[in-house]
Amino acid sequence: MLTNEQLENLTIKRNKENVKHTVDVMNNEELKSYRENCVAAIERQEDRIKKAKLGSIMQKIAIETKEELEGYVAYIDAVTSEKMNADAVIDQFLANWKENVFNYYLKMRKEYEAIRGSYNERMTFLNKVTKADYNMIVRYSESMINKDLDKDVRHKKMKFYQTITKKAGNILEVIEMYLGSNGEINGIIKGDKETVRIETITAGGYNIQKAHFRVLVKKKKF
Repeated sequence: MLTNEQLENLTIKRNKENVKHTVDVMNNEELKSYRENCVAAIERQEDRIKKAKLGSIMQKIAIETKEELEGYVAYIDAVTSEKMNADAVIDQFLANWKENVFNYYLKMRKEYEAIRGSYNERMTFLNKVTKADYNMIVRYSESMINKDLDKDVRHKKMKFYQTITKKAGNILEVIEMYLGSNGEINGIIKGDKETVRIETITAGGYNIQKAHFRVLVKKKKF
């Protein structure tokens, strides 16, 4: 288990690297130790859920915190276990997503640089993208875009596992997990709450819009 001092140092490191989750800056040994912190914290949240008034804000916060911690445990198990084949599939899916988004930014940059016309033409371009995307397209170098997308990939991977564990509970077995012919993730995972089917729905990535995806987790029907 990590000490408070170790956690504080990792938090400082996280802030310096400007990433959302402390686990993003941990090595495998730190992750394995932090798993013990998460398990202990889950037990505390379970106790708070039982003691809190049914339907109260305090109970809702405890439930949401517990679900987030269970997502951390699933993430740690995935990245530190050689047996968890789901992690490699998710990594490949996110690598493909990152490549699509990177190419989108380069395409939009060429379009922006080609604008030599009126104010209205520039405004039309700006209306097609968000402020964050505008910075990527106009202000960031390619290496800066890559670095920012790497952070986004780590965050999306964490959210991926949290979405699964929210429905399935602690992952007991990855029955199957693979990329379909369309590049989307399909799988079945057995948890201590439910056995669930995993699907991803992707959109964009071509000439229309930036690539994005949704993760669907549904109870498997037998």
